[in-house]
Amino acid sequence: VAVRNGAVIRLRDVARIEDGLEDKRSGAIYEGRPTVMVQIRKQKGANEVLLSRLVNERIKELNSTAPPGTSLAVMQDNAKFIMRSMNGVFWDIIASVLLTSVIMFIFLKTIRATIVAVITIPVCLLGSLSVLYWMGITINNMSMMGLSLAVGMVVDATTVVMENITRHRDMGKTPYRAAQDGGSEVAFAVIAGAATTLAVFVPVAFMGGIMGRFFNSFGVTVATTISISLIISLTLTPYLCSRILGKKIDGPLQQRMEKPFLWLEDKYSGSLKYAVTHRKTVLIAGLGLFMLGIGFAATLGTEFFPSEDQGRLRVQIELPADSSLEMTESVVRDMVDVIQADERVAYTYGIVGSGGGEEVYKASINMELIDRGSRPAAGTVMRQLRNKLSVFRDVDFKMGTWGGSDITLVIQGPTSESLAEIGELIKKDLADNARGLVDITTDLQMNKPRINLALNRALADDLNINIRDLSDELMTWFGGDNAGSFNQDGYRYDIRVRAEGSGRDDPEKLKNILVRTNDGQIIRAESLVSSSVGMSPNVIKRYNRQRSLQIGANVEGISPGEGILIMEEVFRKFAPQDGRFTITPAGDSEYMKESFYYMSIALVFAIILVYMVMAIQFESFIHPFTVMFSLPLMTAGSFGLLALAGLRISVMSFMGIILLVGVVVNNAILLVDFINQLRARGVEKTEAVLQAGPLRLRAILMTTVSTMFGSLPVALALSEGGETRQPMSVAVIGGLFTSTMLTLIVIPVVYLMLDDIKDRAMAGIKRYRAYRRFNRSAQSRTLNSK
Repeated sequence: VAVRNGAVIRLRDVARIEDGLEDKRSGAIYEGRPTVMVQIRKQKGANEVLLSRLVNERIKELNSTAPPGTSLAVMQDNAKFIMRSMNGVFWDIIASVLLTSVIMFIFLKTIRATIVAVITIPVCLLGSLSVLYWMGITINNMSMMGLSLAVGMVVDATTVVMENITRHRDMGKTPYRAAQDGGSEVAFAVIAGAATTLAVFVPVAFMGGIMGRFFNSFGVTVATTISISLIISLTLTPYLCSRILGKKIDGPLQQRMEKPFLWLEDKYSGSLKYAVTHRKTVLIAGLGLFMLGIGFAATLGTEFFPSEDQGRLRVQIELPADSSLEMTESVVRDMVDVIQADERVAYTYGIVGSGGGEEVYKASINMELIDRGSRPAAGTVMRQLRNKLSVFRDVDFKMGTWGGSDITLVIQGPTSESLAEIGELIKKDLADNARGLVDITTDLQMNKPRINLALNRALADDLNINIRDLSDELMTWFGGDNAGSFNQDGYRYDIRVRAEGSGRDDPEKLKNILVRTNDGQIIRAESLVSSSVGMSPNVIKRYNRQRSLQIGANVEGISPGEGILIMEEVFRKFAPQDGRFTITPAGDSEYMKESFYYMSIALVFAIILVYMVMAIQFESFIHPFTVMFSLPLMTAGSFGLLALAGLRISVMSFMGIILLVGVVVNNAILLVDFINQLRARGVEKTEAVLQAGPLRLRAILMTTVSTMFGSLPVALALSEGGETRQPMSVAVIGGLFTSTMLTLIVIPVVYLMLDDIKDRAMAGIKRYRAYRRFNRSAQSRTLNSK
């Protein structure tokens, strides 16, 4: 490396050369034992289930040639849950079809009529799958959920047509004439009902943010299925009725099945007469139920997405920043022993040194639980394990079903030190007064040891020392420096220069470093720098180009929305009020805020589009306004049933509300359209209302009950992954129930009141025009007399 006074100085004379390994910064564990973990991620657009199948086949091949004592095992496979979830949705669809078939038989009372109605379901589902295949949409959770919800909806149009054809047949008409007259009579109402449902998915399709992409396949699936069912109800259903329905069967079974409907029609007719004569009472009752629904909504709480029991849990661990990798591994092994003692945990695996920068004081432990039928819900297991792990006092940990914290907020401020101080105050306050918040963590802490060096600048200038050279020397001495690389047999070995361990194990030893001046002299750094040990931020992060701190928490017994309000309140308690510090939702909290904003816009546009579609079809502004009164009536049922089921307002339940906008108006359309038909035949409006209600009662009940029972398997959430789909179905069932019951009473009253207002307005306009004509004729006579 050098020649001094004729002597060759070799590297071995001044250094110890070692063929070693890089410093260990991370490791993987399986059941507490060291292992090598390989993660395989699918490419964009790839099929995860197919990828899983191919990887598992390849693993079998590799295991057959692996050295003795070595094997490959799959620790986590997302495709397993996907297949179990899809299998659950498949059986939900089968159960929906069976329940809908039973409802059809109860209402139609014959096997032939039931076959005509139920045949619509497989035709629509197969047609939808064909369209999805043509559009390149895969069978996923959202498309399958759309199919399962659509099972009860696809028979709506068919049942309306069939019920009317059956009524005409019972009047003594031939099957062909009954099919022709009955189908044409309700064709307008069927088209209007389908159009309003389809109109809802226009704003959903163009919805912004992550939800627009997420619900795209759901919207396309439902819209396609409804469109196919509309075509079938106006073509195939009348044809099948004319060929298969046959004559009216009035046997003992049919008579017994008919009695409850006759009793119901009689009671409804009496209730309708009372409502027509007590209009204010009915409106006040409807308004009261609407306010009750708003009250339920205020108590529900909000969350981004319902938690899903995938049979997996995760513990994310953080020790003090001065902890070594060996210390972290020791703590992780102790925690794994506690976790594995729980019989509900099948096995564990994880990574030590799992931070974004391979921080050795961080780790994560993943748990695979036993079969769902042999254990309680994953949330229950998580709460019990959290209590067991709380004995590790010096460890910050958070538990979750898989992703990040339920609540994530970002605090922005001028310096990392001030942010860390506020973060610790907020964390301590929330821990002392939990109020439903657990696993409270911050990513910024002043807990990382740091050697602070103070440079004697004046002396360095006097000695003519280059500050960069001094800095490089210090870095090489303590941290090491890559001096080059060595290639052999196709492998590259980094050459790293660093001081011996005994020369860098104490901050005071930096004074022994030798540095060369610009004129070639070598001096000790003892008088040039002075050292002190202090604490520094463990990380430095920025959000929107400002220093930031991220604080997260999980919820227990409260909703994430309530948790955000609590955390914001505590932030205002400790943050200076000079505007230097701000708090912003991040992660799922940010997505929730963004999604609710876009979905609120979609809801408003859905209501406007539904009104516009009905205004075009009715050629009136009054009748669509009457129909729109069905919407407030759904709030008590939707929010009330969500509260009864212990669910919250999430993007899924919100989508159920949007879906209801296009569904609940269908019953009112049937009623208002038939009232208008009777009035067109010369029937007085009050009498038309009293006649139309009982005559349309069965059709309204058939469509409502079939949709409700078709959604019931999803609402029960008995299949894996059903927790995600459940809120939408619950909102739909509850909203349909109250809306239908109240539509039968409130909508006729609103119809009569608005029609009376229109009549009075028209009469006033006529009187005004007559008055204007009288004045003009009087003025004309006066001029003529002059």
